[in-house]
Amino acid sequence: MKPFHIVNLTLCFTVLLGHIEPLAARTTEATDTLLFQIGVSLMLTENYMEAESCFAELVNSGAREAALYNNRGVNLAMWGLSLLKSDEAYGTIKYVFPFEAAPDLNTKGNTEEEALRIDMITRAFEMAAAQFEQAISREPDYAGSYLNMASAQAILARWQDKPTLLRNAYQNVTVAEQKAAASSSTKGFSLIVKGIIYDYMDNPDKRDELFRLAEQQYEVHPDARLGALAERNKAVAAGAPIVFASNKGEKFNVMEDSPEVIDGISLPQLIRSPNLEIDAEITSAGGATLYRKDFPQSSLYVYFKDESRYLFFQRTGKGYTGAAGKGVRIGDNEAYVMERYGTPLRVQPALGGKFLLYQKARLLFFVSNDGTVQSWTAWEEKG
Repeated sequence: MKPFHIVNLTLCFTVLLGHIEPLAARTTEATDTLLFQIGVSLMLTENYMEAESCFAELVNSGAREAALYNNRGVNLAMWGLSLLKSDEAYGTIKYVFPFEAAPDLNTKGNTEEEALRIDMITRAFEMAAAQFEQAISREPDYAGSYLNMASAQAILARWQDKPTLLRNAYQNVTVAEQKAAASSSTKGFSLIVKGIIYDYMDNPDKRDELFRLAEQQYEVHPDARLGALAERNKAVAAGAPIVFASNKGEKFNVMEDSPEVIDGISLPQLIRSPNLEIDAEITSAGGATLYRKDFPQSSLYVYFKDESRYLFFQRTGKGYTGAAGKGVRIGDNEAYVMERYGTPLRVQPALGGKFLLYQKARLLFFVSNDGTVQSWTAWEEKG
């Protein structure tokens, strides 16, 4: 075993989650790596730059699975969206795409030098589209890749005022619609994106028709995220502003509620500890180091760049017998999670289910497609 000295380590960048339900990632060798596992957690907690460097490291190491390219593309698209100023999100892009059902009001648009920020947004969506093209070339029958491509192209077309890109986006979303199962939520997401494209082409009647069809698809496939996305975009079309994500509905008081404990470990205490014995996988990427340490019923994932910037993620294992701080256990339903912790800041779909992000409690619950809790992750960070 190797001692982990926080003050002496140098470390990495990381990356992104499994995909987004019309965009669900496949299980692949790349997604089983430490880089990818830490990347999922970093993407969910909106560390997009770090996420990109880990995805890039996986690609540079020779990984070529469609799922990797899809995830990298989604991360880049989310990064680009996070750089928009509020008036750009409200006025230029205007609608909410399947990348994210509830955009973040606290955009980072005002923190970059202006010319660099604009260039970064453009490049993020150009690179995202290139990743989706790679995914399509490797898995040409997967509807989600076409939907991702169409979404990225539509946003880029709107951002750069390039109508030719809208035609490309329309072609790709049509393929996604054709390849999606008739009863799937992906069909509904495709109708929403096609409706947004028609709005960008100044055809509100066709937009409204497609939004209505998306709502009807929700009745065929009652995916809560599809229903929320259709409702939000319909409201935007009617003149309402985008509804941004908020943590006001979370039931956690940082002054009164104790931090989460998993396997007897409190991350706020652990992150202040001078040593951590590392006995599991270690790798590096982008000038940082990634670690994993296994405990009896959980795993600890560490992203460490330097003593001013690091994150710890601790995830419960299969069959974890303990409870979260407010009493939630594996097998409890999603409604009980929300009863105890309130409305999550964000719901992020993934392969086999979705993540519920609670920013105040520093918790990510993974809920499977049958509506039950399968695991949860606590996180703590510095910098």
